[in-house]
Amino acid sequence: MTIPIPEAQFKTIKYQADYPATFPSYQHAHAWAHTFLTAYNSDYYHSALHLLTPAAVHYGWADQVQAQRQHVLQLAYTQHPERFVRGLPTLAPLPTEVWINQPSSGSPISINAL
Repeated sequence: MTIPIPEAQFKTIKYQADYPATFPSYQHAHAWAHTFLTAYNSDYYHSALHLLTPAAVHYGWADQVQAQRQHVLQLAYTQHPERFVRGLPTLAPLPTEVWINQPSSGSPISINAL
């Protein structure tokens, strides 16, 4: 599985409860990292991605997930409009970019160059 944003995972990895102080072998490190990265990409919902998983965004499922969420909001609104004092709720559009450390505008490195 590909890693959408590897830099974001360093601190997350170090603060995992099951992160070992040392890895006894390469195979142990590989197995631990594979389990962690699979879960990180498919089970963790990120606020910067509108509570989508990195896998949903990476594989192009985000629009479908957002459409399903909007459908559920529409049903809830139809059944109980009194609960929605501001009217029909709508989801914010998905971000076009998500940065950890956005380079300055004069930076010679661009995401398109990678």
